[in-house]
Amino acid sequence: KTGAERIHMFLSRLSSVPKVTVSRFHRFSGVLSSTGRVGLEAQASRLISTFNNQSRTKDCKNPIVVLPWIQSRFSSDNTINTANNDPLTPDLVIQSQNRKISLWLFFCAGLVFCMVVLGGVTRLTESGLSITEWKPLVGAIPPLSQEDWEVEFEKYKQFPEFKKLNSQMTLNEFKRIFFFEWAHRFLGRSIGIAFGLPLGYYMYRGWITKKLRTRLFALFGMGGLQGAIGWWMVKSGLKEDLDHPRVSAYRLATHLGSAFVIYLGILWSALSLTVPPASVPSAVPVPRGLKMGVHSVAGLAFLTVMSGAFVAGLDAGLLYPEIPYMGEGLVPVEYWEMEPKYKNLLYPEIPYMGEGLVPVEYWEMEPKYKNL
Repeated sequence: KTGAERIHMFLSRLSSVPKVTVSRFHRFSGVLSSTGRVGLEAQASRLISTFNNQSRTKDCKNPIVVLPWIQSRFSSDNTINTANNDPLTPDLVIQSQNRKISLWLFFCAGLVFCMVVLGGVTRLTESGLSITEWKPLVGAIPPLSQEDWEVEFEKYKQFPEFKKLNSQMTLNEFKRIFFFEWAHRFLGRSIGIAFGLPLGYYMYRGWITKKLRTRLFALFGMGGLQGAIGWWMVKSGLKEDLDHPRVSAYRLATHLGSAFVIYLGILWSALSLTVPPASVPSAVPVPRGLKMGVHSVAGLAFLTVMSGAFVAGLDAGLLYPEIPYMGEGLVPVEYWEMEPKYKNLLYPEIPYMGEGLVPVEYWEMEPKYKNL
């Protein structure tokens, strides 16, 4: 029998090895059989002997790792290597694992992109304040009966947006704006599941390196925090003392900015697995000026996106509906009228903060934690 067939028979005799593992290895061994390499039988014997000697070690206790363990003894040219104690993982196995992880990350990045787009639709339709409560779990279920819809509509009527802007709104019109905000939140919950469950699975299989694991856990934590930031933003638009009910532009920019960081982090991780830095030829170094230029353009693009959050949050795009001038010039003549000058770069008056960076009323409520 060929070496590959002997290894397959050896695996088949292991009653603790799942059938799917044997089946997967059968396809792998078929590739080895077709190579017709001289000496493969002897190498297979060495491999089986090595496996018997090391099967009691921590690396080989779990039957699930039998297939990767044996594959790790094959180098890229289909020969078996047991020269040292450290397993040599072939490029074929690593690339297969990385491809699956990268496809999952690309899918998650696409979901985050859709989340940002849906958030923009929610803002343009002024739907963001239609859900006045934050219920991370039970909030995933929308109103299912006429009575449920009427209850939600009554809650909405208690807040300034209905009283000052939408007092003539009907229940059917409310359902429309409610749908956009609910869909936005539901997609956020779905992204958490689509990211968290595969992450746990790939961690269990041992496919994720320590460096990548740290990055993915950080992104997962940021995703959870993003939900809290979203509610923090919505809460700013539910205040009774607002002349024009809307969310704080600063909080909107924070919400959008963190979403972009998550999106870029996931996309960068996926691309790193698709085209590892080590595989990119480094014979010709990248000019320093080119690096600085690329980073500068990326930074300016990010700042443009953040300024767009302020434009959307303040409806500022309606002030000068003309291009390229704003009034009589490229910069409006009123731009530097406020004192001190730094206020011209920000909101005309920092929202909800009175005369200081922290409002004097901030710690008035008892117990203190309610002020947060």
